[in-house]
Amino acid sequence: MPIRFGSSIKSKIDHVDKNNLHYWEYEHTKDKPFIIAIADFSNDISMIYSSNSLINYLYGYSHEISYNKEGNLNIIPKKIENFKYNDKVIDAGFFLKKENENISAILSSTSGTLNKFLRIGKQSGFDKYNKLCIMKEAFYYDPNPNASKPIQDISEVTEKTNEKWGDGLSIYHNPNAKFPIQRHLFPNATHHFFRNGLIETVTHPYSLLSSITYISIR
Repeated sequence: MPIRFGSSIKSKIDHVDKNNLHYWEYEHTKDKPFIIAIADFSNDISMIYSSNSLINYLYGYSHEISYNKEGNLNIIPKKIENFKYNDKVIDAGFFLKKENENISAILSSTSGTLNKFLRIGKQSGFDKYNKLCIMKEAFYYDPNPNASKPIQDISEVTEKTNEKWGDGLSIYHNPNAKFPIQRHLFPNATHHFFRNGLIETVTHPYSLLSSITYISIR
């Protein structure tokens, strides 16, 4: 997956128009933060498990976890030099290269699908006669500082459900961006920053990581 992400992002940064201008050099985009949105539709539900590959590609690090005798979580960063698939090789650490300073952040969603619209529609009362049974299996951030796995929950979507359009949205910030993006512009998103080889995630307690939707007719 890192190679797929890398190829997609590279096609955007290499693109120029008839005036030989990049996306961030247009009159209405220059001297402003520039974000690329990306989503993984390579396989069914692939977007719910490929976010680690995106992180590894953007920041050039993977992370191993362990627990000490007191039960406290230890996170150990591991530098990644490149990714290989058959005869193709790409460098890791997209954000760590100066030539990519024009990309302020990468935006990605684990729930930007038709099922999102169905769930929002259901909770908004568009299933007037309650003919659809929509179940949502969700994985949430655990606010416990020693947690290494998400909280898993499955529930039926009803008009009492409170899913937001921004749920499942992540923004990966470029630590070397020429024009950094301000976090307050995306208040419902989960924000990822890179500091000293570690990923610092800023999010709301129990914010959505990913979800799977099951739909049946009553």
